[in-house]
Amino acid sequence: MQAEDFSYTAGFKFINVNNQNVEVYCDEEGFTMIHARFYDSSPYEHVWNEYVAGFGAPGQNYWLGLDNIHFMTQQKPYTLKINARTNDGFEAEATRANFALGPSSVSN
Repeated sequence: MQAEDFSYTAGFKFINVNNQNVEVYCDEEGFTMIHARFYDSSPYEHVWNEYVAGFGAPGQNYWLGLDNIHFMTQQKPYTLKINARTNDGFEAEATRANFALGPSSVSN
């Protein structure tokens, strides 16, 4: 995600999300990584509460968390950029302006 009024330095940094310091990775274009899934053998099965709170660490299998993303996108406009790459090397990218995420709810 990238805020419309962003200023950044690429790399790992801490940002304030709902009065908590949260470590994130920002790329060279100023996008804050909210999710990463790498091809490795580590398990990637999580319960709903982990998706709400977030898990992993930037630079590894990682999810920023629904509550963190919701809080961030309620503060100012963001652009969402999705990069995908398959095992056979196919790559795709898509962007969506004015991205916002509503509050999390209980999964049934």
